[in-house]
Amino acid sequence: MSESVKLGAVTDTAIMDEQQVRGLLEPSGLADLLPAIVTSIDVGCPKPDPTSLITAMERLGIEDSNRVLYIGDRPEDEEAAERAGVHYLPIVGLTGDRD
Repeated sequence: MSESVKLGAVTDTAIMDEQQVRGLLEPSGLADLLPAIVTSIDVGCPKPDPTSLITAMERLGIEDSNRVLYIGDRPEDEEAAERAGVHYLPIVGLTGDRD
């Protein structure tokens, strides 16, 4: 039996929707690797509300939240992961006050 990893991106943004984020990622080739990109604009609320994570899981066809690892760099990411019932891995120093 073959196992696979499904990748998605969940991001808070004040002005960009999924298509605009895809446009930014296109030159790097990352857009093709992310079948699900969900922004706070798309779902109408930023993290720590878990809606964007839940939406990404739905788009990826993932029903078991225990099989999800969400990687983030802000306290809001961790809280959203907890609320969505998924595992969380913090990456410190990418953005915000910890740079």
